[in-house]
Amino acid sequence: MAQIKNHPPEQVMHGLYPQRVADTVLDVMTDYEKMSLSVLENEASSQRFALRLLRFMATAATMTGNQSRIVSV
Repeated sequence: MAQIKNHPPEQVMHGLYPQRVADTVLDVMTDYEKMSLSVLENEASSQRFALRLLRFMATAATMTGNQSRIVSV
């Protein structure tokens, strides 16, 4: 969350964040196999999912009173 709060989305997407998203999807794959496979099927869908999740987390951070530089994503 510190990276998300302190860096623009382009920088976050070039760091560890996309791999962490993929790792999390793999962890929940047993419970959500169909959704997991659609996210992991190609790089473009993985990137879209990671950006959507990033927007969600930025919005959540803003709603809790924390200012984030990526709210306009």
